[in-house]
Amino acid sequence: MADAPATKPATPTVSPTGSAPQKMAGTPPFSMSKPSTSEGRWLNLMCYAKPGVGKTTLIGTAADIDEMQDVLLIDAESGTLAIEENDRIKHPERIMENHIRVTEFKQVAKIHEYLKAHCKWRDENNEEMLRKIEAQIRGCQPSDIIKPKKYRTVLIDSLTEIDIYCTYGLLGINQNNVLHGESDDIEVARFDEFRKNNQMMQMLVRAFRDLPMHVLAACGAKYNQDELKKMFWTPALTGQLATQVPGFFDIVGFMQAAKNGDKVERRMYVKPVSNFEAKNRRSVFKADYFDDPTMTTIMKGIGLLK
Repeated sequence: MADAPATKPATPTVSPTGSAPQKMAGTPPFSMSKPSTSEGRWLNLMCYAKPGVGKTTLIGTAADIDEMQDVLLIDAESGTLAIEENDRIKHPERIMENHIRVTEFKQVAKIHEYLKAHCKWRDENNEEMLRKIEAQIRGCQPSDIIKPKKYRTVLIDSLTEIDIYCTYGLLGINQNNVLHGESDDIEVARFDEFRKNNQMMQMLVRAFRDLPMHVLAACGAKYNQDELKKMFWTPALTGQLATQVPGFFDIVGFMQAAKNGDKVERRMYVKPVSNFEAKNRRSVFKADYFDDPTMTTIMKGIGLLK
């Protein structure tokens, strides 16, 4: 009895010899292309520190960089005084005319929806649609907007407060009801609430990170203890978010300040050279830290500004 013929091997989709590949049947599950020149030019940065060190000021200095305009501020801390009355920010008006005060997590999520649509019309240079959606949030007519904003930077101040608002929303806590005695018992977060809060915050930060614009976030700092009882500084976020959220950013800076005579000196570490979380994906910057940091010195240091 003759041997059965050998099974013919399937033709590879991509030929190892470099010849033209055969077309795949149906819609391919993914695509491959060369990144556009604009990709990788957006910066995702988070700076964290104790109150008063200057993290709001730092992200606010983005207003002084023409290439980062226009700037939108998501204000969860009522911290506008740190921007308005600050001699380290030359153009605070660029921020104050684009200021959104938020007191609920869902408001921040709605701002992301707005920015996602805004970036689409911005990149298509569709000023008619930019006027229309800007008029909606300003409460005016499109004809009232002479030149629509083209946001290239969003400031989030701060992730710590937004994290708290997320927990309040999950527990159904309303600040006005609590302060006026209409809510005698306040719910305590349990495992389910912590888990939901973790996923909601991760999804929110990831969504902002994926916007085609600069995302600069401030965050508080807290002293943590690891499994080896070692104390270290992390962003002031709930539970595992303190170590998860930094993964979404290109640069995570830990800020410190010290007084030298009459002068306050600030330093932002971007490498974990001591007992704190820090990172820097921009390999062009070799140092461990920025002294007296502003967004101008940072953008120049990492090669995104000449």
